[in-house]
Amino acid sequence: MQEVRRRLLVIRLLFGVALAAIIVPASVENEFRVYRSSRYRYEVRYPRSWHLNSALASRTGNLLITNFPPTSFLKGGILPEGGAEITVVAGATRDIDQWIDQDLAGADVQSKEQLSLGNRNRLFRSCTQVIFSFEIGPGAYYTRTSCYFSLNRRPFKMVLDYWRDDPNGPTYRAVLVALLRSLTLK
Repeated sequence: MQEVRRRLLVIRLLFGVALAAIIVPASVENEFRVYRSSRYRYEVRYPRSWHLNSALASRTGNLLITNFPPTSFLKGGILPEGGAEITVVAGATRDIDQWIDQDLAGADVQSKEQLSLGNRNRLFRSCTQVIFSFEIGPGAYYTRTSCYFSLNRRPFKMVLDYWRDDPNGPTYRAVLVALLRSLTLK
């Protein structure tokens, strides 16, 4: 009987470790860098392995990070194969639902739901997450995950873009959620 309990405990522990690795890959939890927007007064932590577009950040106050060096963008700002980018953008309108409707006009929406962030972030407990695909050129598609939320009564969205059939999509989304959870006001 004790042997059975011990084996069940080992299976539970192994399952828990495997599940944690799927939900938040080790690369997401390792060392982080911090981006601070003095214009919008927020701070967000992002993985050290990702690259900050400092020119855009200093010009607009918006965050743009990529999982590849900025010099690797293809002509016209196209992501390289296996490339992903995350941006944080302040909204021009105070109505998040209107903003979402504008963004989704003509899009191939895969899902729209409230994403719970748990108690880790005291600024907001959830965001409206929308996942859709869009054509960037003949036969070429991105998948976009946009999370809409408010900070100090100002709407924001955090946007993840990557190639539609990229098998690393779940890992990129884990990075996006880690960024959302790390967001604080400064």
